[in-house]
Amino acid sequence: MSDHDAPPADPDELDFTDDENVVEIGESRYVVGTNGRPNVGRSQPDRAAEDDSAFRPADPENPDAR
Repeated sequence: MSDHDAPPADPDELDFTDDENVVEIGESRYVVGTNGRPNVGRSQPDRAAEDDSAFRPADPENPDAR
């Protein structure tokens, strides 16, 4: 069977977020159940990503500290 003559998918057909087997667990993060709705809840936001004080440069200022 060939899909060469099939029309392209409509954007609404590609939207999986309204499917009952999909649970959003974070911003742009989803769990897809293969046998029904997954038993997971939405996770808490990652505070480390929001907190700029946790940033550490990859290279130390002192070359001897490498």
